[in-house]
Amino acid sequence: MYIDMHVHAEGSWDSSATLNDYMKQAVELKEEGYQIDGICISEHDRYKEPIPDQKLLEESGLTVLTIMEDSLYYGHALIILDTEEHYKEYMKTKYDLRGNDRIEKIESMGGVIVPTHPFRYSANSFGMALDHLNSINIIESLNGTNSRKENERALAFMALHNGRFRGIGGSDAHYLREFAACLTHFEVEIKDNSDLIDSLKSGNFRALWLAETKS
Repeated sequence: MYIDMHVHAEGSWDSSATLNDYMKQAVELKEEGYQIDGICISEHDRYKEPIPDQKLLEESGLTVLTIMEDSLYYGHALIILDTEEHYKEYMKTKYDLRGNDRIEKIESMGGVIVPTHPFRYSANSFGMALDHLNSINIIESLNGTNSRKENERALAFMALHNGRFRGIGGSDAHYLREFAACLTHFEVEIKDNSDLIDSLKSGNFRALWLAETKS
């Protein structure tokens, strides 16, 4: 199953695309021979579940999951929790938590933290802080809006740590033209956030470019 793990839509202030736009694009990509089976809507600093057009949803065949990209002390990260109730609980408490306390809160709810664009040349990247965060072992190794060098830095970091880290792929799309540039291939079907968490914790996934999926 091929999922774009990092997509911004109408719930992010800096996105001009909607979920319906992305679903239309998925139909076109499939007609061109590419594989795209799912999408994670990951709005900035909030859990915002979009409402898809049902006809488009059926036509696209996409599994649509809602997660969030949060601003943690060390940088941006995908926060993956299993239920809307857990997201609400997290949102109520997160501004009272600092540094590792917020990470520990997410982990206490069985969630997964995935630093996004961890070696981008910006203040929103975890960078070498990952060396000291022993509970984090997944990073976004391919980001569709990164430069080639920024993705290479993430891959080199993973190689240096001899298998401690696994990498996901996400487009980081804010505009339609960016959608599905990078994906994550899972070996099992992902139906909901619980499946996604289980699969990430199992380690049975890999990051890849859209071009690698073409049949």
